[in-house]
Amino acid sequence: MRNNYKNAKRIVTRSMFLFLAIIVFVVIVPVGAVSAKDSSTPVYDQLVSGKKIMQSRSYDKPEKPTVYLTFDDGPSDLTPEVLDILKREGIRATFFVCGNQVAIRKDILKRIVDEGHAIGNHTYNHEYKDLYSDFDHFWGQIQKTEKIIQEVAGVRTPLLRAPGGTATNFDAFYFYYLDQAGYTIYDWNIDSGDSRKLNVPTKEIISTVEGSPLRHELTVLMHDGTGHKTSVEALPTIIHYFKNKGYSFAPITTKTNPEQFAVKKLKWTRSVKDASFTKQLGVMQKYAVDHNPNPKPVAVKEKEPAVETRPSLELDIGKQQLIMPPVQYMLSGNNNLKVPLRTIVESMGGTIKWDEVKQKVVIHYGALNVDYDTVHHKATIYYMGKQLKSYAWMDIEWRDGSIYVPWQVIVEQLRQKGVFSSGEKMLKLTVTPAIHAELLKI
Repeated sequence: MRNNYKNAKRIVTRSMFLFLAIIVFVVIVPVGAVSAKDSSTPVYDQLVSGKKIMQSRSYDKPEKPTVYLTFDDGPSDLTPEVLDILKREGIRATFFVCGNQVAIRKDILKRIVDEGHAIGNHTYNHEYKDLYSDFDHFWGQIQKTEKIIQEVAGVRTPLLRAPGGTATNFDAFYFYYLDQAGYTIYDWNIDSGDSRKLNVPTKEIISTVEGSPLRHELTVLMHDGTGHKTSVEALPTIIHYFKNKGYSFAPITTKTNPEQFAVKKLKWTRSVKDASFTKQLGVMQKYAVDHNPNPKPVAVKEKEPAVETRPSLELDIGKQQLIMPPVQYMLSGNNNLKVPLRTIVESMGGTIKWDEVKQKVVIHYGALNVDYDTVHHKATIYYMGKQLKSYAWMDIEWRDGSIYVPWQVIVEQLRQKGVFSSGEKMLKLTVTPAIHAELLKI
């Protein structure tokens, strides 16, 4: 009797791990940009409610896993050392500079640009109270820094990073104004921790970076301002760590998908009146027109292949079989098949919910729960309330209101994590021989 109980328990546990392994590599985020014409509620009212409204833009996804090294608060006397390391390693990075530092180190800014690195705007004086008391102050500093960058280096950058990051500093209005003006805001998904205090021990910085979850595109926050000598010392080790993981390095461009924090409760007290909103929006839109007098038309999205030319997928998950029609899956670049997460989860009797307060995804499946922290990109698995395991997120795609999971990556990760061996056929995918052999190869 005891052996039968143990066997039954082993089977249940194994089945649970199979299911959780399929879903824990996925990030589910709240619905993103909503244009005014898509809602009967005026834009102003949506922004007051905290709704983040952004223009629809297209971004490029690198074929190889990529790290975007970013350095804030410079240029300083430490920046040339950073540039020497990057040059030696053959890497280009992104420097979010402060206008008051550029004013006294113009030659360093010129070197940054001459050596092929990207420049971003990090306001003029980095003083939080000035920047976040109201948007006019923030806008004034952005413009002042933009002007001096252009005068010194002959470039204008639409890349922007908020001092301290956008979380608890930006409300929906800040995001909306800057987006309307044509700026792209970049936060990060790996914080090196080098700004907790001056000269954080080198080993701590390295440990923090190496302990952070990995994903296909990583935006790493570091600092090259005064008081960050240990950041410079940690940089070579950090670069080699990512190189050993198979990552490439690239500077941020306007085609880089921006990492942005969700709108959260503000640290600051400020309000926006309807009249001032209309006036400010007019300034932003005029700025966009003045700097983009002949905007290029948005490319028309290619039509999906006709339904009849694409076969249905047959997914066998344990004893469950799911037939997925052509409209429910995607064949994207780099030989990647993606399937909708919600379809898989709900077909197995699971549920998915978004916790707005905690910025988490909560997945329920019987006694199994998976919490996904979208701020730190970490999935934690619980069974009957007991924590079992944690995973970093894996690549997903949000399209037309649905989250798509890369099927091939799921299978590879299952094998790597030891959830099942390559000889066990607990997962099976059946399509036409051409797609199966040439695209999936699993």
